[in-house]
Amino acid sequence: MRVPALAVALMLAACASSPVEHFYTVSSAKGEPAAPGQSGASRTSGAPLVAVMPVTLPALIDRPQLVVRTGAHEVAILEHHRWAEPLGADLTRALIANLQHSGAGLDFEAAEGAQAAERVLEVEIAELLSGPGAVTSLQASWVLYDRGRVVVKQGKLAGSVPAQGGYEAVADAYADAIAGLAQEIARAVQPTR
Repeated sequence: MRVPALAVALMLAACASSPVEHFYTVSSAKGEPAAPGQSGASRTSGAPLVAVMPVTLPALIDRPQLVVRTGAHEVAILEHHRWAEPLGADLTRALIANLQHSGAGLDFEAAEGAQAAERVLEVEIAELLSGPGAVTSLQASWVLYDRGRVVVKQGKLAGSVPAQGGYEAVADAYADAIAGLAQEIARAVQPTR
């Protein structure tokens, strides 16, 4: 009789000590881009449409768990701190929202909703990691093509943004890094007047 009671007690203790799962997003609900085919308040009437392809990520961070750099040659994969959706999709949505609000004189939409786009934007992130310390580093490149896949403009960005303490600040730092990338792209692709 004591053995089953002990087994039940151990199972209950194991359940009570399970770590809490935390889920994060980079994009925010208030910054969501308009749905494909709908005009948003930030859309520029008559402006060229740019289809934004899904952001390409390195395998190191293209996973459900948050990944942080803990040393020069070490990272930690945070099993109980996860992205609420695939990180590439979330970063693409955040990038589009920032580009739509950039005042670049172009309209930006996700590629699947922009079949009639005059231009295509591809973004590749080579590194996006928080740590060590209170910094998040971003290394990215981008290419703007016309319909015939001829390069119109291209660029690279390498920089860092400050990050607050705690794992919840990783999503905020990623959002700041993507906002900075969007500003750089918008400045470069803005039509000359």
